[in-house]
Amino acid sequence: AQDITQMDLRLTNDSTEFYRIVTEISNTNPQDASGFVSRGIAYYHLRNYDQALSDFNKAIELDPAYSDAYMERGIYYMEVKIDSLLSVSDYNKAIELDPQNASAYYNRGVLFGNYGRYDLAIPEYKKSTDLKSDYAPAFYNLGTDYLTTGNYKESVSSLSKAIDLEPGFFSAYINRALSYLYLDDLASALKDADNAVSLRPQDPEAYSTRSSVYSYLGEYDKSMGDLNQAVKIAPNNPNYYHNRASLSNNLGHSIEAILDIEMALKLDPEFAEAYLDKARSEYTSGKKVESISDFSNAIKFAEDNKTLHDALCDRAITLAEMKRYKEALADADKAVEL
Repeated sequence: AQDITQMDLRLTNDSTEFYRIVTEISNTNPQDASGFVSRGIAYYHLRNYDQALSDFNKAIELDPAYSDAYMERGIYYMEVKIDSLLSVSDYNKAIELDPQNASAYYNRGVLFGNYGRYDLAIPEYKKSTDLKSDYAPAFYNLGTDYLTTGNYKESVSSLSKAIDLEPGFFSAYINRALSYLYLDDLASALKDADNAVSLRPQDPEAYSTRSSVYSYLGEYDKSMGDLNQAVKIAPNNPNYYHNRASLSNNLGHSIEAILDIEMALKLDPEFAEAYLDKARSEYTSGKKVESISDFSNAIKFAEDNKTLHDALCDRAITLAEMKRYKEALADADKAVEL
């Protein structure tokens, strides 16, 4: 999810410009709450978080009814202090003081989304776009959360609005391509993936996304070519090796698949999905003892229920075939509980 503040249009990525703004604002009326909020945002962009918090607090002290001051401090609590209670309290206060504050609803949605509460995040983004119809990041986050929750038509609709507002919105093309993919609209998915590659020809995620589309289309050579390009651009990203291993397995290139899985695990020793694929490969080749170990690693490091469920089921089958029935039943029971 993207975060946005009221100062984004006034700030650039030039740190010298940040310092100039900080100096300029610090010389303004010392009783002006908005000046402290603006300076706090500048400090925040400079990663001088303690000073940013101090300025937000001062703004609230000077004007306890200043909605944006609470919102900006809420962003600090969300991103720096990582305190969801303080963050949501400030967002709530900002909205209480100004029910038309679209950015406060947006950032409260970001907070909910960070904790996987998409059921709460989606209404926040909807409210922010109702209040601000040209709010591209809010449409993007809304579309992304719809994608995450499997509402692909709604995802396409929201991401299309984000792209209409910002035609160069790279991440929106990526996620809309995935939504089209799940809707089986492969032509539209490929068009979006091509646009992503054109927008950022050095971004590995563009090639990885297009690789997935090519794979669905059955154009495996092109799919492999894009994954090779992703690995070339980002040789330290384990996900691209894992994706390439999966494609190699599907093409019957077992040796290449094993090498890529080993590289993925070297880069990320807690990569649950890679352990699961490795275990399945070992099981297929008759190495059941080795597969049990890697199924166990997949279970240990799984971060989502699907991976955990699949690893438990596969280990249960393997244990049963090894006549370790008590352990197999225990795994099966755990899988059912998920």
